[in-house]
Amino acid sequence: MTDPSLPAKDKKSGPLAPMVGLAVFVLIGVAVTGVMEQRSLQTNGSVSSSSILGEWRTADSSSRILFRADKTLGMGSGGSPDATALEPGAYQLESAGTVSIKMNDGKSFTATFREFTPNQFDLVDSVNQGVKVFVKTP
Repeated sequence: MTDPSLPAKDKKSGPLAPMVGLAVFVLIGVAVTGVMEQRSLQTNGSVSSSSILGEWRTADSSSRILFRADKTLGMGSGGSPDATALEPGAYQLESAGTVSIKMNDGKSFTATFREFTPNQFDLVDSVNQGVKVFVKTP
């Protein structure tokens, strides 16, 4: 028999403690996995020059960029189909989906390409941090 001077065990709290510990462990694992996956979506992959070559326009067609295979580009406003009317510049492929753009007039931009939106990119003006979204033309 049990000694009456010892407190009785609470039978309800016994099995609950390991389940709470397991739940906390699982939640931490899910959170860490989610954060890693989100970072992977944002920064994964490198840009190949073949994937960016060609003409890109903003949704309203007010701006366009023409990426060429020789790492030069033309950037301009308006709907003129004449490629000579575009301001000349050059681009350099960086890691993690980033392309650095230097225009001949001294302006610089950063283009961010992502794997989950391969037919569009964000162009960020280095001076005022303004962002324009460009879509690949068919």
